[in-house]
Amino acid sequence: MPRLCEFYPGICLTTEEKAQKNLSQGKKNLSQVKKILSQSKKNLSQVKKNLSRGKKNLSRVKKNLSQGKKNLSQGKKNLSQGKKNLVRLIKTSVKVQYAYSPKHPHITKPSQTHTLQNPLIHPHAHTHTTKQYKTTTVQTETKCI
Repeated sequence: MPRLCEFYPGICLTTEEKAQKNLSQGKKNLSQVKKILSQSKKNLSQVKKNLSRGKKNLSRVKKNLSQGKKNLSQGKKNLSQGKKNLVRLIKTSVKVQYAYSPKHPHITKPSQTHTLQNPLIHPHAHTHTTKQYKTTTVQTETKCI
C-alpha cells in the first residue's frame, strides 16, 4: 500500500520536523502552564490574606461573644437585684386591709375624697375603725431603683 506522502509530498514530515513541531507546541504549553502557575500563586496569596482576615474577624467575634455573655450575666444579676428590691418595696409599703368595709369612716360627705399628689405616696396617716378591727395606716415614701 502506498504512503500518503508519496501522493502529497507536503504532508509527510521528517523526524526532525516532527520534533521541531513538538518542541514548539511544548513551549506554548509551558508558557500556558507558567501563566496558570502565576495566577495560582496570586490566588494563593489572596486566599492567605482572606484567611488572615477571617482569623482576625473570628477573634473579634469570640471577644464580642464573651463580652455578650458577661453582659447577659450582669443583666441577670441586675434583674435578680431588681426583683429583690421590688419585693422589699412591696414589703415595706403598708397596706390597709379592710375587714368588712372598704369605706373611709372619716369621710362623711360624698364630696370629701383623698387628694393625692403622687399615687405612690399617701400624704398622711389616719385611722380606720371597723366593727372588729382598728388599724392605723402609715405610708412611707419609697423610691424605685
